[in-house]
Amino acid sequence: MKILYLTKKGPTLTGSGTYRDTVLNEMAKRHKIKVFETDADLNEDWDIVHVLDIKHLNPEIINRIRSPLLIEIHDYQWMHFQPFVAVDLPVRFLLQKYRKHKYSRIINRADGIIAHSNYVLERISHPNKYLVTIGIAPSVFETPSITKPSSNNI
Repeated sequence: MKILYLTKKGPTLTGSGTYRDTVLNEMAKRHKIKVFETDADLNEDWDIVHVLDIKHLNPEIINRIRSPLLIEIHDYQWMHFQPFVAVDLPVRFLLQKYRKHKYSRIINRADGIIAHSNYVLERISHPNKYLVTIGIAPSVFETPSITKPSSNNI
């Protein structure tokens, strides 16, 4: 497949950079990939355009994409306001309204959505949504039952 990736470039200080690098490295082993650089990239024929994180997509680019659009959504805080008390509460309130509007437009244009948790997946309204879990498997946290020693062994 020919895949165009729309993603943040350069070093990052969070796990999103590690995730991006891992996806690009692994996909390059099986497919012809390119990371978006200029508008000319959008004029090529791609089997799919893959957005690695909805937060890093400029909504103005959406209308110029001619190929199927797949978008990853990693978190949900933009869906509804969380009013915990902090100095940045007014800024977060305004940003959440902006992001909800922006991301809703992007989701409506997408041909498919990838969510990384059931929580996010259940809150996305889209006919083609898929769960791709990343991180630590829940089974890691399962512990064997502990048998209490009998009083005879003391």
